[in-house]
Amino acid sequence: MSATSWLDLPTHRDWLKAEAGKLFDYFQFRSINPNGGFFEFGPDGAVLNADNPVRPVHLAARMVHCMVIGHLMGRPGCADLIDHGMRFIWERHRDAEHGGYFWSVDDNGPVDATKQGYGHAFVLLAASSALLVGHPLADPMLEDVTTILETKFWEESHATPSRRNFQPTGRRLPAIAARTPTCISPKR
Repeated sequence: MSATSWLDLPTHRDWLKAEAGKLFDYFQFRSINPNGGFFEFGPDGAVLNADNPVRPVHLAARMVHCMVIGHLMGRPGCADLIDHGMRFIWERHRDAEHGGYFWSVDDNGPVDATKQGYGHAFVLLAASSALLVGHPLADPMLEDVTTILETKFWEESHATPSRRNFQPTGRRLPAIAARTPTCISPKR
């Protein structure tokens, strides 16, 4: 008799799909900010600062990633939200003049104009996820954020000897990893 992991049981898979469905039902369409990006919600479910909310880059990037998963699951409407988020990151968070991605913006522009590595990692997540569904901004954003990560957030002096052995690709590892999707598998 072979033991089946509870993770592989159809009942568990059905439960996961139902729970994901509840999250999509709650967030998918009510999160869209018509002025760009996505709303955040307080513990009571109310939109935070609805008039002119601050929108951090990681929020838009996470929504893009989640909507890619929804799209791969076959949920209607996710492609429009992927586009909404990708355009917002590219047009409002990206500093077209000096490079990099602002940490947070509102309707008037950057609120926190710092360009944090954490935020850029989320931009990499959004771009690599959008690449899975062929979004037209995925490649340029992936190239842009990879260049920024390599030139602004990489210090060769802090690379480990094993990482140095990967040169000239060592600095390209974020791009290689982002172009090799392994974590999203809509069908098992």
